[in-house]
Amino acid sequence: MIQSRRGLIVRCMIALLSVAVCSCQKQNLPSRVELVSGIRSNLAQAEVKALTPLGSYQWNIERDVERIDRSDTSEKRKWTTIRIDDYVELGVKGILILSFENDRLTSTFFYPSDMTQFLKNLAYVRGIELKSAWSQERVDGSIVGWGRNPKLGDSVFWHDASLVAESDSWLRRND
Repeated sequence: MIQSRRGLIVRCMIALLSVAVCSCQKQNLPSRVELVSGIRSNLAQAEVKALTPLGSYQWNIERDVERIDRSDTSEKRKWTTIRIDDYVELGVKGILILSFENDRLTSTFFYPSDMTQFLKNLAYVRGIELKSAWSQERVDGSIVGWGRNPKLGDSVFWHDASLVAESDSWLRRND
């Protein structure tokens, strides 16, 4: 009887320890917030390209820049911008820009051909209402906003707030 109680206690302690270890490991997982089309941030280019329907579009590298940390030359940062033409989001065709830093998706920008219709669809389907240019709101760890690019026009952007803050901090130290 005592042996079975000890065995039960030991099994319970092992189970509790396993739960604690799993919980700690989950806390170390990279943040992954929802960006455009339900795509999660912090994914590598290959992972994003494997997603349907993104893999079926032509990917064009717009920018591929690498910089070295001033104080630690072993630390490098690489920014890659991918452009996808004729992308359809929420029923509206446009240009999708994917921004990666060190092969992690940090931001997406969608330049719809019809901004008014896209904003209506965004509000109806995702509950995100952007009232005017430069407006933005936080949605579950991401920043969603209405931006403007002199060459491409109006866009709706999605940023992973923590990844962009990390990048901004690095840039301030190295500019």
